[in-house]
Amino acid sequence: MINKEELGLRIRKERENQGLSREALCGDEAELTVRQLLRIETGKSLPKLEKLEFLSRVLGIDISTFLG
Repeated sequence: MINKEELGLRIRKERENQGLSREALCGDEAELTVRQLLRIETGKSLPKLEKLEFLSRVLGIDISTFLG
């Protein structure tokens, strides 16, 4: 099972590979705030399934890429 630090790193790397800032990824922050994303990416918070689904949708990748 993947730990929250590794999950956060995978999310951050995918976001950076696509050239997106945290602000650009979160947009209007209706589904995910920049602060929440920062906590996820730094391994301080484990995202709920809904947040992972949002991230995979915005990044255009399958959720299994994060969970690998």
